[in-house]
Amino acid sequence: MIDIFRDFFIIASYNFRNTIKKGFFKIFTIVMSLLIIVGVVLPDFIFKLDVFKSRNEYLIYIVDDKNYIFDNHIDLNLYSRDIANLVNGEYYFKLLDYEVKKQELDNELNEGNIDGYLIVNSENSIDIVTSENYPELKFILDRFISNKKLEKIFGLKNDDIENLYIDYNVKSIEVNKNKIKNILETYTLPIIFMVFTYITFIMYGQLISVNANIEKNSKIVEIFLTKVRLSNIILGKVFGILFAGIIQVFYFVFLLFLIVSLLNYQDFPFIKSVIKLDVIFVFRYFIYFILGFILYGFMFLLIGNIIDKTEDVSSGVVPIVFLISLGYFFAMISLQFPQNYLINVLKYVPFFTPFVVISNSYKMFFSEIIMLSIMVVSIIVVIMINISTFKSIIRLKGNKSVKKR
Repeated sequence: MIDIFRDFFIIASYNFRNTIKKGFFKIFTIVMSLLIIVGVVLPDFIFKLDVFKSRNEYLIYIVDDKNYIFDNHIDLNLYSRDIANLVNGEYYFKLLDYEVKKQELDNELNEGNIDGYLIVNSENSIDIVTSENYPELKFILDRFISNKKLEKIFGLKNDDIENLYIDYNVKSIEVNKNKIKNILETYTLPIIFMVFTYITFIMYGQLISVNANIEKNSKIVEIFLTKVRLSNIILGKVFGILFAGIIQVFYFVFLLFLIVSLLNYQDFPFIKSVIKLDVIFVFRYFIYFILGFILYGFMFLLIGNIIDKTEDVSSGVVPIVFLISLGYFFAMISLQFPQNYLINVLKYVPFFTPFVVISNSYKMFFSEIIMLSIMVVSIIVVIMINISTFKSIIRLKGNKSVKKR
């Protein structure tokens, strides 16, 4: 028993060292580290530069059911050329020609479809609700309404002058900020972790397939079989390469949280609010990441052993890459619709479980046990298929060698 474990660790450590020495491992580590650093620091710098405040077109709805002021049922541009240069941006006003409730207008505003709305209560009273404080809006309305009244006035009197003044009930609300913050807090970390999983599964899986195919077509495996059990060769190869991938992803996650923890909230409020260390989430992520990595690793190994020519490996792994991509796609749907019935079923499919569970928080203990059990059983089945298939390939190669003699 001790010899079996010793042989396994020897082969696993050999494949681990061989993997981390490869150029792709070093390049991928450096590139991802730089992307993490830039991705953590850049958003707050963009906000400080007011890049998103360059928007200069605003849509305002107008509700004037009794035509107190506005009587043209078309899209309105209320300000003329002589004041266009005096305001920051272009305001487009749409006069609604149908009855609309205030709640509907608030929903449009909260969803970002409009920038504000006006409700005309009388000739001298207008309610204004906007997503931000637009001082130009009152200026534009003053000019428009005053000019319109002057057109009807042939002689100015005191009463007429008083009628020129409009009582504006201005209310500026912070729209979408809490909503956007909640969305970012919900989506940012799962999406980052899903990207780690997606890239790692595909990259290391293809490496396993290519290495397995090259060694199968050479005499290396036959030499190993004279001294080491077949199961140790298969398990040692896959686990050695997978351990390199796990170490790399662990480093990425550690670097992400380390950089965020070193930043201060005053200078980086955005990233500090959306990326927070959740020990349970990270622990849970690594459990399913490791299980999924092992499962897909042995699936890639199977493809590498089945395919004859090394140049055909890239096309042979396409079905597995498709499964990984499908898992990523389902996880994105799970983020949008966490209570979707299909997603609640797909979480029990071992090919998709590592992705779907990252995107949603399942707190049912019984459900968690079932998912873990299915993944472990699936891994055992795939390993047994690999051993059986590889034995058949070795026998076939041996028979061919005998015939040639």
